[in-house]
Amino acid sequence: MREIAWMQLAQEITKRTERWMDEGYGSYLLREPKFSKMMSDSLLYFQDQRHFTSCFVVMPNHIHVVIRPMADCELEDCLQRIKQFVSTHVNKDLNRQGQFWEEESDDRIIRDEEHLWNVVQYIGRNPKKAGIPVAQWVRWIYPEWKAAGWDFVDE
Repeated sequence: MREIAWMQLAQEITKRTERWMDEGYGSYLLREPKFSKMMSDSLLYFQDQRHFTSCFVVMPNHIHVVIRPMADCELEDCLQRIKQFVSTHVNKDLNRQGQFWEEESDDRIIRDEEHLWNVVQYIGRNPKKAGIPVAQWVRWIYPEWKAAGWDFVDE
């Protein structure tokens, strides 16, 4: 019974956090086209070397990404390198210092194909659900997935 209550609490916290981000809490720096492109480029820079990026959306104040580290890399290391690259360059461009990212990421393990499909669709719908204009977000899916019929389904 405790496990069920714990899972329900975790789901509620996740929903609240996602709602806060979608409502625009936090910095909007990724709304700037040069910074959202920088974020997109960094997610793909080590594609098939350190990690495999399946899909992502860059929102004005956060990102969602499906990423799998390669055998000799750790997820935390991949994310740290991506985040460090972006924060260093954004801070330099804005002539500022300090923290750019929140300390903690909300990581999830994809359990099966159905879960993956649901996550991909969640990522694809997230910006429109949040009411963010198309010009303020970037969405990408691995081209071979798209060719195989695994694309974002816009409702």
